[in-house]
Amino acid sequence: MSADGVGVLFPGVPLQGIARSAIPVPQSTMATEEDVRQICRGLPGVTERPSWGQPAWFGKTLMARIWEDGVLTVKTEEREALAGTGPDTYFWTPHHERSPNLVLVRLEMIDVEELDELLQESYRLAGGGAGR
Repeated sequence: MSADGVGVLFPGVPLQGIARSAIPVPQSTMATEEDVRQICRGLPGVTERPSWGQPAWFGKTLMARIWEDGVLTVKTEEREALAGTGPDTYFWTPHHERSPNLVLVRLEMIDVEELDELLQESYRLAGGGAGR
């Protein structure tokens, strides 16, 4: 609101006269496979190639792989904490029990910013360096 009580988003209209739902609020966009691809392409030395018939991204080692539609595998040092706070988002299968740094992520449950943080950590753990 400006000093005279008039809205900045809607010049000339007092904010108290605008219904809350009428004020545009930026919405976080859910992450997609294309977001994974774009973030990974921006990391030095990362290559994309199939792994078990799915798109996968490699630093020195595997850093991320599409597990199934809408589900991404990444490396993390925080698997237990992530799954503990967001079990609908972060999980693993019996296949991943022997790999404590791997976690599955439901892309529709996270935004692009969180995806970027996950991929940065996974890149580091895959021997890719300190990140961008």
